[in-house]
Amino acid sequence: MGIWGEEQMKELDLARGKHPVPHIRIKAMALWNLGCGKSQREVAEFVGVYRHALLSWTRRYQAHGLAGLEVEEGRGRPSMVREEEIREALAQSPRNFGIYQERWTLDSLRRVVPSLRQFRSLRSVGYVLERMGLAPKRGQYQRSSPDPEYLKKKSGQNVISGKHLKSRRKS
Repeated sequence: MGIWGEEQMKELDLARGKHPVPHIRIKAMALWNLGCGKSQREVAEFVGVYRHALLSWTRRYQAHGLAGLEVEEGRGRPSMVREEEIREALAQSPRNFGIYQERWTLDSLRRVVPSLRQFRSLRSVGYVLERMGLAPKRGQYQRSSPDPEYLKKKSGQNVISGKHLKSRRKS
């Protein structure tokens, strides 16, 4: 039956088709193919990885089962963005940094925060904010008026009776 037992082959077969995490489906498919008797070279070429990656997946699956195929914490290149800098800047007004506007924009934030200057596109700055749980928002247009009764008039309330004013427009 190859390198895996019957139970392991069933587990890998189920995981390669139905596991919710895509990279685990791919790893399970590769290991299932190894269990079916395909060579490491064939499987590595088909999946598009190096053979030493297959060996690593095999060792981790033997030691921990499907949980061993998860991506470990701390893998990959560490982020060069300093979240403290971003939060510190957002806690202040852009005017404190010499930017004469009321609200932060992605561009102004990129100009002020040193660790965001590495990004050329504003979309990348937006992704960083999303990863931090922050969402860039567009400002809402607000009308203002020197008339103290403006808000009451705007809402359509009659100042004297409190009833809604009817439109004078006839159709």
